[in-house]
Amino acid sequence: MFKSFQTEEIEQGKYPDLEVFLNECNLAYQDTSLYTFKDPVSPHLAFKRETNKKLDKYKLRERINMLDLNFDFVLIEGAGGIAVPIYEENQNFYMTLLYNEASILIL
Repeated sequence: MFKSFQTEEIEQGKYPDLEVFLNECNLAYQDTSLYTFKDPVSPHLAFKRETNKKLDKYKLRERINMLDLNFDFVLIEGAGGIAVPIYEENQNFYMTLLYNEASILIL
């Protein structure tokens, strides 16, 4: 299970969905998410608030490729749907980056 963007820090450095993946599936944080954010908001708003973080398409592809090599299949949770931009000024469809990369895509 891979969640590109995890929002809502519940305790110092802990996130609700990633804790479930860790406790129920024994999957480490570094295998289940790439970007984590403190506030419980959409990824687009989280990137806007945490200006020190930027979406790196190549890093995202690299992580998905690594997961695909190390696991039989990869479930990817989308961020709001296929046509949701991460940055307001950039209307590129982020989810299309994942199509050719994943064994299974969840929107």
